[in-house]
Amino acid sequence: SHCRATVRMSPTVACHPHELRCHTEATRMPATHFRQVRAMSRHDHAAPLSLRCRQGIRCRSSESSSNTTTTTSSIDPFATTPRTPPRATFKQPVRSLTDSEVPQLQGEAGQAWESALQEVASTFGEDIPEDERQKLLKRAFGWGSQVYWRGHKVDEVPVMGQVATVLEHLQNLGIVGPNLLKVLKLFPEVIALSMDTQNAAVAKLQGEFKLQGDVLMRAIVRKPQILGYEVDCEGSCVGDCNRCWVRF
Repeated sequence: SHCRATVRMSPTVACHPHELRCHTEATRMPATHFRQVRAMSRHDHAAPLSLRCRQGIRCRSSESSSNTTTTTSSIDPFATTPRTPPRATFKQPVRSLTDSEVPQLQGEAGQAWESALQEVASTFGEDIPEDERQKLLKRAFGWGSQVYWRGHKVDEVPVMGQVATVLEHLQNLGIVGPNLLKVLKLFPEVIALSMDTQNAAVAKLQGEFKLQGDVLMRAIVRKPQILGYEVDCEGSCVGDCNRCWVRF
């Protein structure tokens, strides 16, 4: 018979992290099989016992080995600490208004808010009732949901003429009628985005993604959030996924 390198094992050896003990009738085991058992216990916890325990080795759980005097630690020596992905946090605590609450604004701020409501009404008329206009404006300027803004815009007041300028810009892109209404309802924050942000997004769609004309219009209507994408992590996540091009 040919010779094989062997390693000596103690009567009780932890060959598997899930509290399994290997007991051997003999005191010797081929080194190649010992390395195979260690590799399987390290990388393949779900491998069948029949593959991990050959060459006369019998495995049983630690509950049945209470009569043995040698014990091993219950801590898995091969366990690794899971990596926690980075998380984006709000810049400041935010208290969202309920649907029935209306921002109590006075002076120029109140006038700017009422002007924005009128601009929405003049464009959509009865398609958006008065209470729905309030909800759209609150979400757009950070008085409600922070799903998009994540603390970047909190309880802000629109600038006079800002809403009308954004709606006109969308119409120039060919988004009119029911499509314009769909965009506003899917992504109310669009009327609070700066024109620089929107122009940069459109330029990226036209240049990098080669979208023009009706194709560009349909892409925006289908996913209007792309007008607010201003982060491009390129695979190295910065924790601001709601504003990242990776979602396009």
